[in-house]
Amino acid sequence: MNLLDLPVRRPVAVGMVFVGMVILGLVGWQRIPVELIPALQGDSLYVQFWRVGSEPETVEREILLPLQARVSALPHVAESWGRVRGSGGDFRVRFEAGTDIKVRELELRRIAAAILREQPRGQANLS
Repeated sequence: MNLLDLPVRRPVAVGMVFVGMVILGLVGWQRIPVELIPALQGDSLYVQFWRVGSEPETVEREILLPLQARVSALPHVAESWGRVRGSGGDFRVRFEAGTDIKVRELELRRIAAAILREQPRGQANLS
């Protein structure tokens, strides 16, 4: 008896094997944890900032440089990078591996809020 004759001679056995595989697949599918949007964590945080109607030198002096100075005092900072384009810019901080990124994100939000309070009302935004 070769392998191709098996479904012809034993159709009930082949059907039961197929049904068993489907049941095992459904049970496995129900037990595997699936997230629609998995929690991905990297080692970098980003800040975008702008100050309406300001010169790039003013944005650098009053937003970027204080942000860099305060972030450099945080523990486990590997590198930071910022740039100013027009009346806005962006800032990136990379932390050492194994750093609790959620705690650092909270600290970075507090720093950004403190710098925002120092800016003229309604002209600056950090996100």
